[in-house]
Amino acid sequence: PQSVQMYAYTNLQVDRAGPGYTIRFTSDSLPLILWEESSPLDIVVGQASRVTVLRGPAGSIAGQPFIVQPVVALQDRGGNTRMADNPGYFMIATLVVPEGGSGSLQPTLSQTARIVDGTAVFSGLFVDTPGTGFRLRFAASIYAIDETDPFVVSSQPTSVAVEIQPAGSFAATPLSVQPAARIQDEGGRLVDIDSQSIVSASITQETNPLSADVSGTPVQCCWGVCRFTDLSVSKATEGYRLRLSSGSMVPALTAPFTIEGPSLLRVLTQPANGTSEQPLLQQPLIEVTDRAGARMEMCERDSCHVGGAAEVTATIIGSNAALSRTFGSPVATVVAGVATFT
Repeated sequence: PQSVQMYAYTNLQVDRAGPGYTIRFTSDSLPLILWEESSPLDIVVGQASRVTVLRGPAGSIAGQPFIVQPVVALQDRGGNTRMADNPGYFMIATLVVPEGGSGSLQPTLSQTARIVDGTAVFSGLFVDTPGTGFRLRFAASIYAIDETDPFVVSSQPTSVAVEIQPAGSFAATPLSVQPAARIQDEGGRLVDIDSQSIVSASITQETNPLSADVSGTPVQCCWGVCRFTDLSVSKATEGYRLRLSSGSMVPALTAPFTIEGPSLLRVLTQPANGTSEQPLLQQPLIEVTDRAGARMEMCERDSCHVGGAAEVTATIIGSNAALSRTFGSPVATVVAGVATFT
């Protein structure tokens, strides 16, 4: 006779409420039987047991309401919001101040919010003192409390700071790492309420011996952070520094970086035989490339050479002859990364 093995579960549970769940049972140790499924079952929301922060505050400046106000829910043990059965419950918010800090949650009337369909939406809350490490704690009746992540409350913006340092590139090409700035208050705290300030970039006069230009679009900050995307510098040299500024705020200076010029020359068209004192039948064509061998198409006169104009000079090697200037010039100007002799 065949034997029947029974497996009894004692602690299976489903955390999320919903209809029509099916449980599949599998076993790798039993021959032939691959899997078996249960009949559909419904999971309903359990009794409320805890308070859960759905959305914490954001955009915090001392004395002004949070741009984003907190939202808190009453949930069961599986994390399901208790939509029904809220008999006039209220959610109460209190401020947790870090050790050695100060501040209070205002206004008093806004610290209590009615729970509707399992959710309490606060409005008008703010902290009256700037600082770091603040948290909001929420409680309702006998249920387990919950707290927000720590957040910063800043004062009015006063300065620009460097968030991401730039990294160099080639002349007239976008920086390999674009800089980012942050708006901060006098205590160095991020003013995350700021999404209006415009930050622009310029080269400091002390680090710009070639009078290079910086090209790119000024950027608007988002939650206090301002990210550039298209900055480039027109001429190659070492030690450039950018000044990041916004209105009357104290500007920031980046760390030094280098803009490189052309690294290699490559013959595209070889010169052909000619007659003495006559132009060569085929004039050479020279390509200017970077270290990786890519043509520097942005390389033009006065734009990519450390010493000034981008030019290529032709000389004869291993002969006493000289290149004649009568029928042409041994110097060709680079245009779009190519020098054409005539």
